[in-house]
Amino acid sequence: MTTRAPQGGPVVLAIKAGHNDENHNQNDVGSFILHVDGESLLTDPGRGLYTRQYFGPERYENIFANSYGHSVPRIGGQMQKEGREFCGQIVSVETGEPVKQVELEFARAYVAANLANARRQVTLQSGIVWLQDVFRFSENPVEVEEAFITWFEVDANKSTAVIHGQRHDLRLTLESPEGFNFSVEELKEQCRLNAKPGVLKRISVTLPVASETQVRVRMEIV
Repeated sequence: MTTRAPQGGPVVLAIKAGHNDENHNQNDVGSFILHVDGESLLTDPGRGLYTRQYFGPERYENIFANSYGHSVPRIGGQMQKEGREFCGQIVSVETGEPVKQVELEFARAYVAANLANARRQVTLQSGIVWLQDVFRFSENPVEVEEAFITWFEVDANKSTAVIHGQRHDLRLTLESPEGFNFSVEELKEQCRLNAKPGVLKRISVTLPVASETQVRVRMEIV
């Protein structure tokens, strides 16, 4: 999906469904990229360092291949699994103006029999993106941790996090649930081991345990 920011720069939003058994696979069903005026403020981290381990049984211990290094949730502390059966599906797409929106279902990307639905909706309007995720459990609900991935510097203050790009900033505001805060993890050692020139940052928030839980994040280009 594409639009233009109020400042005039192009905005591109891309989201992935599919499955976790692709060529050079990464476990990233439901992940998305927000590219603003030549910069990916929310990013796909790219491939890991090509080693024997990366192409062997230890591949998904690497954050550049597993879902910990992508903008997708953990369910009950568990990441997505690799394999064609672990997948997501686009439910609806709206490409009109001024509002563009895509919705996908990706509960099947996880080994969680009690996860009945995981529905992700992303809306793009001018210089604002809204992410809304809804998780429904059939029984025994577990903790859900949301995550957002960037190479840029991040300042977090309670329910707000600001990603500082070279041309634009991106302000993330946790609109719901109320009373919860962002935290920022710098993945320094993982980047060093994969010969990356920068440090990947993981912005996360842990949601309350409930049979149905929802998160809504407003992302504004400033």
